[in-house]
Amino acid sequence: SWCTGWDFNDNHYFYSKTLAGPWTAGGNIAVSNTHTYDSQVGYAVTVKGSTATTYLYTGDRWCVNNYGMSRIVLLPIEVAGTKLKVNWNDQWNINVSTGEWAPGAKSFIDGVYTITAKHSGMVFGTSGASVQQQTYTGAETQLWRIQNIGASHFKISSVASGRVMDISGGSREAGAKLLQYDWNDGYNQKWQIIDCGNGYHRLVNVNTLGKSLEVANSSNLAGTDVVLGSFGYKDNQLLRLTAVKKDVESKKTYMILNRGSGKALDAGSQTADAAITQQSATGTASQVWKVVDLFNGYYTISTNANIALDNSESVRNLDAITCNILDGSYSQQWQIVPVETGYYKLINRLSGKAVDNKDGLSDDGNPVIQYTDYASNNTNQQWKFVPAEFVGSKYRSPQCQSSVNGPNDKKYFFDLRGRAISLKYSSVNKKVTEAPGFHGVCIVRQRDKLQRMVIVE
Repeated sequence: SWCTGWDFNDNHYFYSKTLAGPWTAGGNIAVSNTHTYDSQVGYAVTVKGSTATTYLYTGDRWCVNNYGMSRIVLLPIEVAGTKLKVNWNDQWNINVSTGEWAPGAKSFIDGVYTITAKHSGMVFGTSGASVQQQTYTGAETQLWRIQNIGASHFKISSVASGRVMDISGGSREAGAKLLQYDWNDGYNQKWQIIDCGNGYHRLVNVNTLGKSLEVANSSNLAGTDVVLGSFGYKDNQLLRLTAVKKDVESKKTYMILNRGSGKALDAGSQTADAAITQQSATGTASQVWKVVDLFNGYYTISTNANIALDNSESVRNLDAITCNILDGSYSQQWQIVPVETGYYKLINRLSGKAVDNKDGLSDDGNPVIQYTDYASNNTNQQWKFVPAEFVGSKYRSPQCQSSVNGPNDKKYFFDLRGRAISLKYSSVNKKVTEAPGFHGVCIVRQRDKLQRMVIVE
């Protein structure tokens, strides 16, 4: 490490055909000027599987004054002859049986977020050059654009000014103020976003050997400065990053329509391991999905029956997207990535692959698969979120018998599993007495608002 002690540097490798040498300098282990992703070489781990042998770089990320909080950087080593390199992957997966590894999704897609302090419930906002905690108003000065610039580093800029978060004077000392400043590619302007669980994160400044942002003195007062702090188990260092999306709101329900076909994601029988298909959009229970922000850059997407969109823990192209009981595992976490106004890609956290309407077909029942995220604007990987309401057994009421009134009203009939039965128009007020091929209790949706139970005789 060029004998620089605990400070940052680019680590190097050497190679030889024998231990006795001669040894030849091979260059940097990682991308130059990333300081080996802010780590020091520890050791290598060999994973020998039935198909491949993978070597893992293991490096220490020191936290000065609290070595117990030092973190490990664990990344695949790519070897070709005498060439060795360690590329950064925000997330990656390895099959220890086969020895094969695959990249996962990037952390925190580029987007606009609010940053909320856990201890006070207030958000970060700018006031002049300073960054402070403030009561939320929705002003652009309280919105932050987070950009993943690679090598585990993020750039965080004010939506209002375009200036970036910057530690004053490049200081490494606790108490140094957080400012907004013009971008100059300095290490004091780069950040690591550390997942602390339960939807909270720390923002660690790359230049500081483990120091995090905190609200000064754990104050609950609006206008208190945000400063640099040594690691501590304190709520004033825990931050909730909430994506600001106009088309998609957490805990709201939607049909998810493919741009190319116009068909909806459909969970079919809503049983474990059932394959997801596309079907004509009818708003049945198997087509209405609740989107929940996990505050880690990902969302769960599930039906009213707590059946979640899932990739069955696969990292392979062409494997089916399925549904499984909601448990929040990585295979059920999705990035909602803007493509252009009103359309998004759904990227799985485990595989880094996109939800894809196979071959772009328009047929009902066409399989929905995962596939490498296209760089092009292929519409079979683009989806639109259309507001919709849950229908299904939660409306069950065995004593309920009702009329549906109103001239010239559209009436949508659903069984108690939320499956569409028929669509009728009524020109007179009357009790519902027919729905072709169906008898019993059903749900009627009227004027896109009202849902009632009726008995079909």
